Parts: sequence; structure tokens; C-alpha cells
Amino acid sequence: MLQGFTDKFKKAIDNSRLSIKEISKRSGVAEATLRQAYNGYYNPCAKTLAAICQTLKISADWLLGLSIVKPAGIDDNEREGNKNE
Repeated sequence: MLQGFTDKFKKAIDNSRLSIKEISKRSGVAEATLRQAYNGYYNPCAKTLAAICQTLKISADWLLGLSIVKPAGIDDNEREGNKNE
């Protein structure tokens, strides 16, 4: 599950056009935690997941792979020059 989560998490962040630092400020989730999740080293608890989803305006079901309905604005194409890696 972690790999699917990581891929979707990256898509959601990349498509938000927000930096991890800005998402951290808006969500209250530590920047280090977001970076670990972004790089596939962390699987967030329910409270953290809820804060991330609320900030990014995405469904936890989609992020966890429980729903195939993609949130509006999520692009399957990879963007070049990602500022969050």
C-alpha cells in the first residue's frame, strides 16, 4: 500500500503547486513528516492523513487507494523540475 500511497501523495502535492513547506504551515503537519511521506519513508496516521487531505482538498479514500475516483485537478502526467524532491 505504501508505494501506491506515495505515488498518489506525490501527484497531489505536485498538482497543488504548493511547496511542502507551505503545506506544512497550512496543515500543521511537520515539514519533515511530509518529506518522509513524499519520499516513501512514512505512512501517516489517521490524524495526519486527515490534515493532509483537508489541506490538499483530496479524498483520503483516493489517497489510500480505496477509490478510483481521481480528485479534480490531479494530472497523471509527471511535471518536470519538481521543487519538492
